[in-house]
Amino acid sequence: LKMLKDAGAGSAIGVEPSVHSKNSSIYKDEVTIHTGYITETNILTEGPFDGFATFHVMEHLPDIHDFIKGLSINLKEGAIGYVEVPSSELIVEDLRFYDIINDHLNYFTLRTMRLAFEMHNFEILDSYRDWNGEHNGWIVRKLKSYDFQPMIVAKNRTVTNLIATLDQYEDKK
Repeated sequence: LKMLKDAGAGSAIGVEPSVHSKNSSIYKDEVTIHTGYITETNILTEGPFDGFATFHVMEHLPDIHDFIKGLSINLKEGAIGYVEVPSSELIVEDLRFYDIINDHLNYFTLRTMRLAFEMHNFEILDSYRDWNGEHNGWIVRKLKSYDFQPMIVAKNRTVTNLIATLDQYEDKK
């Protein structure tokens, strides 16, 4: 965050799940760091943002869909993000049962993370394995969101009018 701030990136805001980690940061007095998780109801007042990065967080989340919805709400249309988690492919390929640990609530392959973000209106720009296959990484972009409420209202109005018209003919029988 400090490097982004020093580079003139403007508002570089951090969200750290651990209060201890936040308080241990040597830059805590120079950058803004919120504690907790991004969620659908945790809207950061400094946003919406142009981008985000999350390193080895999503495997710890109790609700990944709530987290991705929260990201979307806190981002501008077209915002770019980077996501990195441990590679589940490597666990299977190398029979690394010891990599299945109790504080990892989720495990992702390149395909499953793609699906999670696509379900929430993000486009995957790139995905790959790095660190000799240890980590999976994705570059994502928030797509334009559409407000379907006017269409729903118009559909309901049409159905109501159709029922009223049919009722008129039913009454003439």
